[in-house]
Amino acid sequence: MRTIALRKTPIKTVAEYYHLNRSVRSVSLAGQDSKKKNYYFIYLPKSKKAYLYDTKNGQSKKKILKIFRENHPNRIVKDINLGWYQKHAVWEVHYTKKTTAKSVSYSIISRTARSYPTLITSSSLIGVLSCIFFLYNREVIL
Repeated sequence: MRTIALRKTPIKTVAEYYHLNRSVRSVSLAGQDSKKKNYYFIYLPKSKKAYLYDTKNGQSKKKILKIFRENHPNRIVKDINLGWYQKHAVWEVHYTKKTTAKSVSYSIISRTARSYPTLITSSSLIGVLSCIFFLYNREVIL
């Protein structure tokens, strides 16, 4: 995936790697081009599709964490991943409750263009808690 991103996109340096496995396995990275412009790259190994996103057109990891923490002050963020869910690029925030670290569930949160993240589904799991935010409306398919 790193090789594909470096060969087929403007990305020249990689800052972070991510993975998400929600109905479709995806591997992703955050990187910069030679002019220090930031991008996200998502690769779907099974279909061999790749998506390149300019960070200025979407939600950054920092902004998603800020939104999540403002709206869920009683949660502790454990991890955040970039990936693919329901035909969209998404951020998934894994968290635990401050009061009961053993309580486990997840929420899928949708973020449409210029709107506030809204809850679209919630469920209980064994493992981690997570919220999913849609990343972008625009994408470049490689």
